[in-house]
Amino acid sequence: MIKASNDEIKFIDFFDSSEALKAKNEAETGQTEIIGNLNDLDKWIDTINEDCSDSLQGKI
Repeated sequence: MIKASNDEIKFIDFFDSSEALKAKNEAETGQTEIIGNLNDLDKWIDTINEDCSDSLQGKI
């Protein structure tokens, strides 16, 4: 990601962010929980695709 402010451009690596490092540590130490399954993921993706299709109707 690139951040620009006050005429300065700075490259920001998400993987070095505190949030990513915390998530990495949680995954590596087994501090995870199951929040769904592949069917839930498929339904969620289908919903996103439908929402995108609905918002693009008549614009293309």
